[in-house]
Amino acid sequence: MIELKDKETKQVIQSAPQGKSLGARCLSFGVGVLGSVLAFASVYALVEGLFALAHVGEDTVARPDPLLGYTHIENHNVTFRSEGYSRSRVNALGFRDKIYRLPKPAGTQRVCVVGDSMTMGLEVALDKTFSKVLEKRLQAEGRNVEVLNCGMTGSGTGQQYLGFRKYIAPLQPDMLIVAYHLGDTDDNVGGGTNPPRPTFELDDQRKLRIDFKDVDKWFAGENSRFYSSFAWFRSHSRILAVLSKADLDLHADPSYKFLMRFVEKPLQSVWSRFLKTLPEGNWHIAQSRSVAEDMLPNSGESAGKTFSAPSSPLKSDLSSTASAPKTPEKQLSKAGADIAAPKEAVISTQNTSLTNPVAMPPQPAAAAVVAPVAVQRGQDDIALLQGMIAIHNNRMAVTSEILRRLNQECRKINCKLVVCGLPAYDNSIIYYRELNDIAKQAKAEGFQYIPSWQDYPARKPMADSPHHFTSHFNNAGHQVLSDSLYRALFCK
Repeated sequence: MIELKDKETKQVIQSAPQGKSLGARCLSFGVGVLGSVLAFASVYALVEGLFALAHVGEDTVARPDPLLGYTHIENHNVTFRSEGYSRSRVNALGFRDKIYRLPKPAGTQRVCVVGDSMTMGLEVALDKTFSKVLEKRLQAEGRNVEVLNCGMTGSGTGQQYLGFRKYIAPLQPDMLIVAYHLGDTDDNVGGGTNPPRPTFELDDQRKLRIDFKDVDKWFAGENSRFYSSFAWFRSHSRILAVLSKADLDLHADPSYKFLMRFVEKPLQSVWSRFLKTLPEGNWHIAQSRSVAEDMLPNSGESAGKTFSAPSSPLKSDLSSTASAPKTPEKQLSKAGADIAAPKEAVISTQNTSLTNPVAMPPQPAAAAVVAPVAVQRGQDDIALLQGMIAIHNNRMAVTSEILRRLNQECRKINCKLVVCGLPAYDNSIIYYRELNDIAKQAKAEGFQYIPSWQDYPARKPMADSPHHFTSHFNNAGHQVLSDSLYRALFCK
């Protein structure tokens, strides 16, 4: 019995499954991980394909740039739905246009148009933007003229100037059109980190200073490592674009903020450790900015950031900043939106300076108690307006110097500079004074100014316009601007 039991036990032991070796277990684990990765990749590719068919996740346009602060993602499809609708492609230079031949074909006249989102025109199809409408009209007349859309959303005159040597001059333009729009001067001096951009100012010795502190601050941050290391992925992943846009759209929602508090904290330390394993994102800053080191005279005297600026040949019809009250700039900017006046009265050179003393009307005896309050309020309004004009003088001096130097750069390559003033709301008093100053400067320094805003009907704030969707041109608005440029530049 015992022997039989032993035999049965041996048979049971022999028939029992044997444990896997270490190599077999590692192989099994590897196969499982590979299968999971392939499954995730398949699902990811499927979703990316579906998004591509539906043109979802193609509204990301910009990427960080050490010279300009930001620029457009090159070789990138864009589907825009925020205002109007369009589908187009950004070319290898970061412009919303096709690639043009280099060197420029003999006998071809090439016009480059720079500006902000009004020039880029994502709200309409590319062939409906004013630059392409103008090009089509000229070519239909048998003229060998190319008009390139080189607009960059949100850009100011300073960024357009810095980008001239790197992006525009290699295209060999015969004419450069600067589509000047409301806010361009503020962009030159305002800076900021969302998105980052260089800032410009004139110091006490009238030297033009370019400050990259906001741009450098961004590139020194941890997130720049991710942007630099995964630039291709960010440019091509529609899923990441959808998630980024959703996070931006929901960021102010209280429920979303409450939920993300529980998600972000556990992931923040992990994400920070991951970013530190990536190479720094600021390694190519010096190389990217080297193209602009000698764009301005005397650049060597101040490490390429401070440049001598001669006194302007213009004298503004506004008072000097020395007599202006020191009113906080934020308060002045807010007050500017409440001031209304017709465009014609603002532009007129015969109008009285707003900073001249204003005689207060005599107050009736019955209103003796109210009169001091009314007088004080009127004086406060005048002081506020004087402060706004002082800020305008300072900012416009910077923009004028930028335009002067841009005109010099154009002359170096036999390129004609043209500044075109775009329309704005009727109460944009300071903006129309900027255009008035630019018109004077153009006459004094030999470039051309086109007041295209005059070809549009007057527009009150928040009023519907036959030429705008909301704040940007529709097809009709681009057509009017194209006609304006055609009459000013190409009609004999």
